This record gives sequence, structure tokens and C-alpha cells, in this order.
Amino acid sequence: MKLEDIEKDWAEDCVVNQEDLGKAAMEIPKLHSKYYGYLLNEKRLLYILQEKKEELAIVLENYFLKTMTTEERLAAGLPDFLDKKILKSDVDRHIDRWPEIIQLNLKIAIQQDKIDFLKDINKMIHNRSFVVKDAISWILFTNGQN
Repeated sequence: MKLEDIEKDWAEDCVVNQEDLGKAAMEIPKLHSKYYGYLLNEKRLLYILQEKKEELAIVLENYFLKTMTTEERLAAGLPDFLDKKILKSDVDRHIDRWPEIIQLNLKIAIQQDKIDFLKDINKMIHNRSFVVKDAISWILFTNGQN
């Protein structure tokens, strides 16, 4: 799911119907279920991306240290071994600059943004009952009732 889709859904769902606060209160569990489900799905995707990155990093480490066979290199779709020797202390730097790793890092960052946004939404849904209660109290107060 794209971040824009989550934002669009939340823009519709965040509105509290002031004309029917009872209904708004009754929708809280439904909203919680919806957005918590989104959160769990996005966390699963994050774990998959992180695992892909770790697997690729191991393959690349073996590639840069030249500890893989030519067959393994070809199976991984990697170019010919570099002529120059790379120091073990520099391997992480080379891995971090590998195009697929860069792409995975970007996907992981976007995934983390979605997760953070969904966590914030779930906090707002949790607090929604207080908002509804305060709205009811305000209506009673403005009507002269306590």
C-alpha cells in the first residue's frame, strides 16, 4: 500500500461526525482494526525488505572479498571480480554504495515512514474516545447542562 493511499483513507476516516457523536464513538473499534491491520501488513513488508538487504549484503561481502566461486558470482548476477583488492575495512562502504542496496535502503526508509504514520494514526484513534467525550461534554455545557 502506498503512503498516499493511507493518507487518503485517513483524511476520510479522521473526520468525527459532530451530528452523531454516538456513531463516531461506535466506529472507533472498526477504525482501530482497519489501521492496525494496515500497520501489521506494512511491518511484514519492512521485515521482508530488511531480510532481502541482509541477504544481498552477505552476497556482496563475499563478492568484494572474492570468497565466492565464479559460478556463485554468475548465479548472483554480479559482474566480473574487480582487479583491485578491497580491504576488509572498506567492504561495508562498497556494499552501502551498491545500487541495489541503495534502492533497498530507500524502500526501507519509505516503509518506515508508513509505519510511523500508521502508529500515529493508531494513537489518534486510541485518543478519539476522549475527543468524542469532550465534544459531548462541550455540547452539554453550551446547552446549560452538566
